[in-house]
Amino acid sequence: MKTRFIVLGLVLQISVFGQKSEFFKGIDFDSSFTIIGIGQSLDKNADTLLRFNFVIDNPEDMQRLKREWVFKGPVRNIAIETVSFDIFIVKDKRVFNRGGIIFPRQGIIKSGDNWYRFDTAVLIKLNRDHPLKFRTQWYNFNSYTKYAAFGNSILNDSSLLFFTEPSLRYEGKFFIIVNRSNDPDSPIWAMGDINRELKELAPEHTYTVSNALTDSFNIVNKRKTKIEVNCSKSLYDKYKSKRSDLGEWQPSLIDIKTFWRE
Repeated sequence: MKTRFIVLGLVLQISVFGQKSEFFKGIDFDSSFTIIGIGQSLDKNADTLLRFNFVIDNPEDMQRLKREWVFKGPVRNIAIETVSFDIFIVKDKRVFNRGGIIFPRQGIIKSGDNWYRFDTAVLIKLNRDHPLKFRTQWYNFNSYTKYAAFGNSILNDSSLLFFTEPSLRYEGKFFIIVNRSNDPDSPIWAMGDINRELKELAPEHTYTVSNALTDSFNIVNKRKTKIEVNCSKSLYDKYKSKRSDLGEWQPSLIDIKTFWRE
């Protein structure tokens, strides 16, 4: 029995490490797609990886890369690097899929759920055949309407590579100042009451209720607590008629990062 167990374990290990990952699996590239590779760093003084940057907008070249980027044999013991190389799969100038990330120093690429060995000489060749020089710019808007108008206005600009779309789960937030529960260190009962009141007006997944533990008001005040609610403006307006202790509505700022050819 012992011998059979060892053999089975060995087969299982070989099976796991023999797995392959298709980096662009399931994507049928056409002229609406672009594959963009960009070096990014958390350290302004670090290597910017300009020798690796590339852009591919020809469907035939994209299909060829799809066939070539198939990796086998996951690697372990990965260390986070401050300088990385990101692969963006873009469709109609919007990020279709955050394809993956490459850590050049370790020579590894994230594909699917695993990391695989990767020769950065591939990126040098891609840069030579499909060079890219780019710049970035941030924009912020105080309403979705203004953001949408701006986004639509730049889509036909040939120098635009793509822009990151913001998370628009909640339109904004507001605060409620309420009395603490019998336990002066716990606002849990007040949050429970607020959740029940909101549930009467909207589905639970459309809002969040939280206690800002690091807020200076909550740190100092022992008799009252500040509760934060993230939700839609329409829910705020409905809820405002039920309570008199609500703060002002604070719309979420919409930030986007744009990438442009130079």
